[in-house]
Amino acid sequence: MDAAIRMNGLSYVWKMLRQAIGFLLFMLFYLLYWAIIAIAASSTFILKFSLLDRVIKRNPYTATIATYILLTLASLGDNTFGEITGLLMSWLCIGAINVSASAFRSNKRRKLPDFVEIWFEKRLRQPLDIYFVRLTFCSSLLLIFPFLLIAFPQTVSLATITVYLFVLLRTATMQENIIHYDVHNHFFRWKHLKDGRERNIFQFLNAYVNLVVPLLSCRFPYHYTVEHLVIHHVENNSWDDVQSTLRYDRKSFLDFCEFALSLGMQVTFSFSWYTYLAKRKLKKPQRLIIRGQIIRYSILVILSLFNPVTATLLVIVPILSGIPRAVSIFFWHGLVDTKDPNNIYTNTINIDEQTGMGFGWHVEHHLRPGTHWFNQTEKARQDISIYDSNGVITYVPTPELQHLFLQAMWRRRFDLLAERCLPTDSRQKAALADLIEGRTYPLVPLSQPSWYRNFDFFLGRIASRALPGSFPISAAQL
Repeated sequence: MDAAIRMNGLSYVWKMLRQAIGFLLFMLFYLLYWAIIAIAASSTFILKFSLLDRVIKRNPYTATIATYILLTLASLGDNTFGEITGLLMSWLCIGAINVSASAFRSNKRRKLPDFVEIWFEKRLRQPLDIYFVRLTFCSSLLLIFPFLLIAFPQTVSLATITVYLFVLLRTATMQENIIHYDVHNHFFRWKHLKDGRERNIFQFLNAYVNLVVPLLSCRFPYHYTVEHLVIHHVENNSWDDVQSTLRYDRKSFLDFCEFALSLGMQVTFSFSWYTYLAKRKLKKPQRLIIRGQIIRYSILVILSLFNPVTATLLVIVPILSGIPRAVSIFFWHGLVDTKDPNNIYTNTINIDEQTGMGFGWHVEHHLRPGTHWFNQTEKARQDISIYDSNGVITYVPTPELQHLFLQAMWRRRFDLLAERCLPTDSRQKAALADLIEGRTYPLVPLSQPSWYRNFDFFLGRIASRALPGSFPISAAQL
């Protein structure tokens, strides 16, 4: 009853307004997403047809640098022919970058020169972190050039903005992994190093990961340290977590839109983070956020003086990032047992990933956030029986699994998700589907009129068609 009362009058109107704005963000994000994907697919096809993609795959570092040099030259063309050439060059460059980014998925292709790898392996606290040294180098190579192209008024254009947005989209997972695992494992620790020059190099790289990498990917420095480590891993998706899913019905498309808007505003302005930290009198994290925001907004102010187009773009992109952030968080923390909402085993899910990187064992990550990434898979394997007895939901690795999760939610097809779970025995399917549905409700149920629920379901079915990925069944069955 209290929840229904809160939804009356202005509160109800305000909630629907937030959902409407979030809906507009959803449409804008996926319109841009599919437009950029179409551009990349068409130019990549031309490269494959001409067999140039093989050359790029064999030498992705050299090909990426050459591509950006050509793109820079094309961006400086001032006559009509030059503009047309520039557009064609930008189109082909997106294809070349797409092929390079695909090549960089292979750890072998990411490999740095032997003398560089040996130098780092001898000085890293954990030699296995060379994986993230490679990842940092190749993702930065992909992103720095297009960022600089949109930063200068002489080279900013629709073509270079498109290239930047594509690379931002293409390297999003790389950037997320670098920032996330550095927050937990601190790759470039330097205090164990005795040589002053080596310490300086590691201090520079540490500052680069904490300051430059977030700025390149439209975040602000230190935000991940505070939001993720200080807040999320303390609250573990509880009610006080600033990114908690407990307030939302995860089956609801409109609730997703509201959540996405909230996340976009958090990344842009951080008001909810300040509130959380101020209540708990956490001064140091507050100072980190303030420092990061000062750096980010100082850059935006300077940019706005001579390049207002790019300054505006760098304000809009973080707001739009609320959409992919909501996709990720709804997936990892969207299934919660409301009888015990603070239980990590039943408010977080796993993926049975086989790479040994530990990326999919999210329950293990929340139980022991300080565990080195390489050891997470081993520890998770040791705890399988504990996971089973505590009702942990574990998915089999599936392409576009996060988007498939939302498709199933918005279509109310929990049986499709059950087929993606372990165990996948048909006798378990119905029980798993019921369990999944039971964990989608908000902690405080809201009384919604039937027209609203029907409209939400209608919009959700349509919106699910905009998401990438498909379940291994025919569209008619959906």
